Amino acid sequence: MKIISKTAIFLFIVVLILEGINIYLSNKISLDSIKATKITSQIEDLSEKNTLLSSEVIYSLSLDNISSRAAYLGFVEPKEPISFASPLQVALKK
Repeated sequence: MKIISKTAIFLFIVVLILEGINIYLSNKISLDSIKATKITSQIEDLSEKNTLLSSEVIYSLSLDNISSRAAYLGFVEPKEPISFASPLQVALKK
């Protein structure tokens, strides 16, 4: 009788320990799943922002946009080339 009760108590303690481990691991997995969901959401948001910023960069670098901004700021094409230094001699006459 004592052997059966000791075995039953031992098995009950083992079951409690295993159930505690099961609860801990289930909680950890659910928390990891929540974190993964948040990270996935952030990745989607950043990907969308990246696409928008990429299209803005492409628009700002387009020649039409640059030429219209230059005209708005008052830039005009020079009538003749501007040189700040005197031309270098290519060959010397002897």
